[in-house]
Amino acid sequence: MHGYELNQQIKARSISAWAAVGLSSIYQTLEKLVAEESLSAHDEPNPGQGSSYRTIYTLTDAGRERLYQMARTALASIEHQRFDYDVGVGVALTHLSTVEVLPALERRREAMRQQLERASAACQWAENMLGAWAVLDHQRRALTMELEWLDGLIERLRHLN
Repeated sequence: MHGYELNQQIKARSISAWAAVGLSSIYQTLEKLVAEESLSAHDEPNPGQGSSYRTIYTLTDAGRERLYQMARTALASIEHQRFDYDVGVGVALTHLSTVEVLPALERRREAMRQQLERASAACQWAENMLGAWAVLDHQRRALTMELEWLDGLIERLRHLN
């Protein structure tokens, strides 16, 4: 698979709903994985592009084993997921005025609502692909909980004023 094709697969499979992936970071990561011998690379003619070539990447046996080991490590994790955002909210609620905090929370709430709509649609799209569905459903549920939390926090701030 070449880098542009990988980018198209990321879009088609709604991976961008749960991972921030840009085209430049794809190529950087591919080169890093080649250097680590997790991928092999070879150039082939780029159809319809004259004399230009494109690099085709293939998962090596070592790369496959590394991927599987990363999956096993993730599955074995018992750590509660922590969010950097929580630290900022704690500081903001302690040191900033409600006049400043409330609109920021309301903007975040709207952004999370929009993300939830996209995640819900992606979840329906991935219904028959267990791996993709599981990741997207986890994101959807996390967004649902965050919206509930934001609603409660916003309501509490309004009552404090």
